[in-house]
Amino acid sequence: MADSYANLSAYMSLPNADMLGENPYFFQNKDLEFYSSARAILLSIALDFQRTSPQKKLPTLHIPEFFCPALFDFLEKYFTLKKYAVNLDLASMPEIKISEEEYVLAVNYFGLFDKKSWENFSKQNPKAILIEDHSHAPFSEAALNSKAQYSFASLRKVLPLPSGAYLKTNKRRLRKLFRQGSKTLDDFESVALASLVEKKFFLESANFDAKKIFQSFERAEEILSSKPPRLRISEFSLSLAKNFRADLAAEMRFKNFKAFAEMCAKFECLPFKIFNQKTLEFPYSARDIFYPVLMFEDLKSRNLYRQKLKDLGAEPPIYWSILDAASMPCKALSESLLCIPLDYRFSEKFSSNLAKKMCP
Repeated sequence: MADSYANLSAYMSLPNADMLGENPYFFQNKDLEFYSSARAILLSIALDFQRTSPQKKLPTLHIPEFFCPALFDFLEKYFTLKKYAVNLDLASMPEIKISEEEYVLAVNYFGLFDKKSWENFSKQNPKAILIEDHSHAPFSEAALNSKAQYSFASLRKVLPLPSGAYLKTNKRRLRKLFRQGSKTLDDFESVALASLVEKKFFLESANFDAKKIFQSFERAEEILSSKPPRLRISEFSLSLAKNFRADLAAEMRFKNFKAFAEMCAKFECLPFKIFNQKTLEFPYSARDIFYPVLMFEDLKSRNLYRQKLKDLGAEPPIYWSILDAASMPCKALSESLLCIPLDYRFSEKFSSNLAKKMCP
């Protein structure tokens, strides 16, 4: 793991030493299990069904059409997928019909999550087994106090971890083994950390080849999905997570988001709107801010500003480019949204200046 530690050191150029320290408010939660990835959690849920069900058919999973396209092929190996259309605001409840005991994936998009509506959905559909994905707001009140049968979040989107996701469930007993790290992920972590380093250079340089990031990421995911599957988080990532101030990282995301939004508010006739701006208004106790997600009028404008952001040193991911989108909302979202990853590596000043350079 020597190379892994060297790669981690190269990736974690932290703004201050306070980012390292015990994280008491999250990892001491005794109700959580820790996995290598969100994929591993969904796979474990499918395997639980197979072990307990007398039927040999795959479990049914209702999944939003607006979701990471790379996961559809993976999930089809373990579930019978039924895609449901989302609404354009991504917060109001979709229409989902449940005919028997079936799984339903509810996604907390960018911190926009109607917790009460999903709780009412569960009451009205007692055969539905609710799985909540809080990867965009893993430390929010909605995530940590979820009443769903399963609630999970990938930690790799907001923390510098090569592997890591948590699961909270009231569907079965806590698996104590999944409170511990695994020693079997060295090969995966070396490749994953190399990918993180490449991503760091890509974010800092407009000339870095993005294809290298995706190639490294794909190699790492292939290792993670190999047989037998690597379900548990590694000792290395769990130790790092326990000693990384996720609370400070969340606070910095909030401050950067706010600085970006306040600068944008000074301009008129913007070519975009901040899609998830209302998350800035949530009470502090319930807040876990994602990054600013911009909505443009069309694909051409979105792509133009994506290139502009790359030139300014902030490589923005797109959520999500779905080529065969069936519903109008999904197609519109996939062609108009752009995320700016203003995380703990960036300052409020950088965030404000970035917004100023983007505005006309």
